[in-house]
Amino acid sequence: MSREAIASRGVPANPRPCLPSRIGLTLGERRIIFQMAQTTARVALFVRARFFDGLADPARLALLEALRHGERTAGELAASAVLSPSSASKHLACLRDCGLVESRQDWRYVYYCLTAGVGDLLDANDVFMERVADRVAACQRPEMRRR
Repeated sequence: MSREAIASRGVPANPRPCLPSRIGLTLGERRIIFQMAQTTARVALFVRARFFDGLADPARLALLEALRHGERTAGELAASAVLSPSSASKHLACLRDCGLVESRQDWRYVYYCLTAGVGDLLDANDVFMERVADRVAACQRPEMRRR
C-alpha cells in the first residue's frame, strides 16, 4: 500500500507499536485488541471518533451497563440508569441507530438488548480499565474534563 493511501485512511505511514510491555496484557487481551485494530483500520478515523464520543456519555454507558444483564424494557432501563423516560428514550434511540443495541416491540413495551459483540467489547474495556483507571481519573488535561 502506498504512503498516500495509508495517509488518506488516517493511519501514520510508520505506525509504532501501541502496547508497551509494561501494561502486561495477556495473550487473550492482545488478541482482542488485535482484532479490534484490524476492524478499526478499515473504518474512517472520524467514524471511530464518533463511536467513542457516543460511549463517552455517562447516560449511554449506564444504559449499556444495565443491558449487560439481558433484555430489558425501556422503562426498566430508565429506572436503572436513573434517567427520565424521555431522556432514556433519546439515548436508546442513539444507541440503536449506531448499532450498539437492538430493539423489539411487544404490544406497549419496547425491549432492548445488546447487539452481538457489544458485551465482549464492554468486558474487554473493563479488563483494560482496571490497569489504567487511576491514570484516567487523575488526568487533568482540559480536553479530558467532564463536559
